[in-house]
Amino acid sequence: MASTHPASAFGVGHIPLWFGDAGVETWKTVLFEKAGNGVETPVFLMMLNSLVMALGITFGKIAISLLSAYAIVFFRFPFRNFCFWVIFIDANASCRSTNCTDL
Repeated sequence: MASTHPASAFGVGHIPLWFGDAGVETWKTVLFEKAGNGVETPVFLMMLNSLVMALGITFGKIAISLLSAYAIVFFRFPFRNFCFWVIFIDANASCRSTNCTDL
């Protein structure tokens, strides 16, 4: 709410609880104009870059996980059973029935 009001709205003794008139031009300035102080890129482009990188990392991790799970299930290779047990079995399952404190 504060970003949609001019700075003079907060010095009168009450805090505005609804949107003000300065919101559109404030956010337009913040997102689409150059920030100054040596920064030559608008904030919107930096946020878009971060979004593209985050989505690329997310989909890449999902693809790698699916491919590795597919490889473990359908391909024959040495230590296949070991890889399956390491990935899919809970390491602390044997300690739930006993009191394992050395883990």
